[in-house]
Amino acid sequence: MDLTIALILLQDGILNGAIYGLLGLALVLVFVVTRVILIPQGEFVTFGALSLAFLANGRVPGTAHLLVLMGVLVCLVEAVSCWRARQWRGYGRTLGWALALPLALEALAPLAAGPDVPLALRVLFALALVVPLGPMIYRLVYQPVEQASVLVLLIVSVAVHFALTGLGLLFFGAEGWRTPALVEGTVQIGPVAWTAQTFAVLATCAALIGGLWLFFSRTLYGSALRATAVNRRGARLVGISTRVAGSLTFTLAAAIGALSGMLIAAIVSPPWSCARITTPRSVRGAHRAGSVGPNRLTSGMPIAPNRCPMPLSLATAALRRSPSAMAYSSDAASASAASACGNRADGIEARRSSAIARSCGPVKNTGTRPRAASRSASAT
Repeated sequence: MDLTIALILLQDGILNGAIYGLLGLALVLVFVVTRVILIPQGEFVTFGALSLAFLANGRVPGTAHLLVLMGVLVCLVEAVSCWRARQWRGYGRTLGWALALPLALEALAPLAAGPDVPLALRVLFALALVVPLGPMIYRLVYQPVEQASVLVLLIVSVAVHFALTGLGLLFFGAEGWRTPALVEGTVQIGPVAWTAQTFAVLATCAALIGGLWLFFSRTLYGSALRATAVNRRGARLVGISTRVAGSLTFTLAAAIGALSGMLIAAIVSPPWSCARITTPRSVRGAHRAGSVGPNRLTSGMPIAPNRCPMPLSLATAALRRSPSAMAYSSDAASASAASACGNRADGIEARRSSAIARSCGPVKNTGTRPRAASRSASAT
């Protein structure tokens, strides 16, 4: 292997590692907050890439129609839930983001697919089409079974994955599509010309990691997600809605997946079945990202100190100060907290019993017998 081949492989490895690092970060985030192994994460990548490709080629993507369909289902499910609870407060907000927004995006889709629209606006419009699918999927599929076991949630994720894969084949077809590069040009490094798209991908990954670090460490919603990841029961007791946390987590995962697909679509031609390749590799990356060690991510939780590749280490740096990057589920954290509380209660009860015993003093033997025993002795 000469230097030219080594530099080409290095460029490809850095690019793919950055993308899979972002997807692994999204999977870790979803799992620690909701206990869901998000197998459909690859569908967000595919939908984002193919939606941008359709807009760039002057066609309306099928995600616009899918968004309207899922929005109608969300409104119906939420209406049934409000009718059962006899509580309609907040239903207007649901109508706004689940019905009015998809209808507006579907009406604007032909304009976004026009010939004179800048690529940046098309990227934003494609993100607006794909990102709302995250909270919609959570509301329709995962929220009704949020208290189920991890195995049940995994089976549900596999079912959602196959359903979205079929919808992708229906809306986008079997052929692959390629989007124009976000940044044109090349940079000559030694004997190899590095594309400017590679540096755009690395810069976007760094910006996302920094933004997530600020979100988890500086904002109220980030603190709520961290608390939910550590102990769901404790988060509910202090007034944090785990459903809102789950919906926000799926929104972040959909945004990361869609943006990752748009970044990689200018280099490869992703078909509708791209998610079958993307998701397993992202799961392996998420496993490595969640097992970096307690000194890097959090303290007090014994995590396997396995080494992590450089892209995944950079990705998990966004959760460096966040306990939400632990490799344990919230149920395990709840069980450990309950066990600690139980041991503390047992210790308090033991100290209280010993204090009562010391205050009463030793039991003296007065030589008296019970009244019934005295009567039987006198009768004999």
